[in-house]
Amino acid sequence: MRSKGHSVSVILAEYGVTDYIRLRTDIIERLPTKEEARRLAQPETEPVMLTKKVDVDMKGTPTSYSETVWASERMQFSIDNTSQLLSVLAQAVIAEG
Repeated sequence: MRSKGHSVSVILAEYGVTDYIRLRTDIIERLPTKEEARRLAQPETEPVMLTKKVDVDMKGTPTSYSETVWASERMQFSIDNTSQLLSVLAQAVIAEG
């Protein structure tokens, strides 16, 4: 379904997962396979970035896992957890309330 353009949120909702968070993202640099180099139109000697992601529902149950290979020379990653921080702070205020 993802290949048909559906967002991960829409797909998970179809299986009853109404909310989830990113539990973990690993970012690994390595040399590409021959096929990856071909698809990314880059030499096999140019490193790629591999991201491995795990999402969980609000009970902590894993809901999805993915791996994506990126051409490292053309990528920059920015990981911002502001929304999760704001959610935790809001819950703390409610608990105090």
